[in-house]
Formats: sequence, structure tokens, C-alpha cells
Amino acid sequence: PQMWLSTLEPGVVPALASDALDKLESRLFYLVREGSQYYISVTPNLNKMLVEHIDSVKRETERVDEIIYSEINNMVGKGSFKECYIWPGGPREVNESRDLKLIITPLGHFWHPNDGNTDRLQTEGYIDDIRTNAKGTFRQFSNTVVFLVPTHTGVQNVRNAAVKRLALEEIRKTAMNKLSDTQAEE
Repeated sequence: PQMWLSTLEPGVVPALASDALDKLESRLFYLVREGSQYYISVTPNLNKMLVEHIDSVKRETERVDEIIYSEINNMVGKGSFKECYIWPGGPREVNESRDLKLIITPLGHFWHPNDGNTDRLQTEGYIDDIRTNAKGTFRQFSNTVVFLVPTHTGVQNVRNAAVKRLALEEIRKTAMNKLSDTQAEE
């Protein structure tokens, strides 16, 4: 409340101060919040530990892909499709049947509407291959195949979220005893 009182003046939108505080809280390494009070501390906050762990986790692409695959698998298992295929390698992995099938394309096959070159053509080729072929023959029921293709931005967001989750899990394992009660709760 004191910060709000000292920063707001006529012409300044209140949401601007709130947004600035949120940005500071997510970026500063020594800003600590306890309840509604903020102060600068000599010990680093969770942001610093998170940045350090994110750098090491980013290099472990297999772990990142495993966590993404696992979460997608948890989500599609609750859907209304009878058959779901996550990141199939090609048409041989997708059954030929009259049942409605959901195909979630691998993260390397993303949709970028402004990209008319290699990435988009590879994604379209991947989709056409599965849509027209099935286990050594032509697909008869191609209208039963539904594709879910992530956007380029979506792939980046999912990867960043998975890296952050793995980094937080590492912090929980290795530095839980160094965290304050507020940091542990966060």
C-alpha cells in the first residue's frame, strides 16, 4: 500500500504500477515478499535459483521431451477420441479403422503460417503421408484422422514450461532445506 501511495499520481494508470511490481517480482534476484510487504534481502530468492537450474535443465532435451510427452498423454487420455496417437513416427503406427483418431504431431512438425519453406512443407508432408497411407497400403478411412498441430510459438511455450517445471523439481530435491517457508510454498 505504501508503494502504491508513493507511485500513483494523476495521469498514471493504477494497472501500470501493478504490472511493474509483477515484473520486478519475477525478475529481481533479491526482492522478497512476505505477505503484502516487500524488501530487498541479502539472500537470493527463488528466481535466482530457478535461473541457475533452468540453464542446466535446458540442455537435457530428452528429459524435457519426456515430461511434455507424459503431460500430453495424461491430457488426451481423458478425451472423446477412441484412438489417440502422440508423436507417431509415420503411417505404420496409425491403425486403419472406422474409429475417429487423434494424431498429435511431434514438436518438430509445427505450424507456422508465415513459413512457406522447409518447416511448413515438412509438416504438410508428414500430415499427408499419415492421411493417405496406412501400414503398407492406402488409407481407406482418411476422414477419420484428425490432426493436432502445435504452432511454433506453442512449441516454444511448452518447452519453456517443461524446463521450468523440471528446474523447480530440481530445486525441490537439492535445495529444499535452503528455502524459507515462503519460498518453499511458492
